[in-house]
Amino acid sequence: MKEEIKNKCYLLSLEGYTGIDIASKLNISRGTVSKAINSIMRGNDYQLAVKSCGVLLEEFRWRIRK
Repeated sequence: MKEEIKNKCYLLSLEGYTGIDIASKLNISRGTVSKAINSIMRGNDYQLAVKSCGVLLEEFRWRIRK
């Protein structure tokens, strides 16, 4: 699975989107969304999770500054 897909799935899940919503937004299956998020949550992609959190934090900061 591509790192980009995992990253997007994880970021959207942190924003509160459901698996069904994420699958629809990214045009992928719900199973792929589940696998991506579970992979990160199990720690297999710890570095990606840290990176994703950093990206989300920067986006949040940017929105606050507006």
